[in-house]
Amino acid sequence: VEELFKIIEELGNIQVSQGRISLGSFSIKLDVDQSIWVASRNRGIQRYNNGYWMLLNKENSALPENHTTDIAFENNGIKWFGTEKGLVRFDGNKMTLFNSQNSPLPMDYIYSVSIDGQGRKWIGLMEHLVIYDDNKWIIFSEENSKMKKGHSVRKIHFDSDGNALIGLYTTWESIRWGGLIKYDGVEWQDIDIRQNQNSSFNVVDINSDSK
Repeated sequence: VEELFKIIEELGNIQVSQGRISLGSFSIKLDVDQSIWVASRNRGIQRYNNGYWMLLNKENSALPENHTTDIAFENNGIKWFGTEKGLVRFDGNKMTLFNSQNSPLPMDYIYSVSIDGQGRKWIGLMEHLVIYDDNKWIIFSEENSKMKKGHSVRKIHFDSDGNALIGLYTTWESIRWGGLIKYDGVEWQDIDIRQNQNSSFNVVDINSDSK
């Protein structure tokens, strides 16, 4: 843990308030080999392992943009990176870009990416959620789901039963909502976590405990 905090301090953009650490726009994931992968604003993708750093950016790789938003790992070692110019698949050597020009993705800015127990990629965008299983794309919007106008999908988490918990975020003052959605593969359910009807609750992260 101490080593991780030291790494975070080296990366910068860290704020400490009331004993809590805020990583700003960072997404930090721990790989099975104990490598630490970091997605960050304007710094591309960084990997730390055994005291050594590896940097992937648009200058030295096929990464389309240095503003990276999220990281997800497949069990076979494939990495997926969210960027503001599309979704990137990285097999350790080659990067493959998926965007609105060469795939069914409705837009390029990827806010979040997660992988479920079946290996499907869940991709969070503005007002849309996309599921990709390497063959088929399923696109959810206001018309066929609980996606909301003016909201981006900032976090996708799977509970112990395999349900998807989807965190929404909005900067629209006129909406004042945000919130949490549960999807079990068939039914969509709004989970209202606001303290009152006039408050908002933007969700940026979700985790489950052992209970």
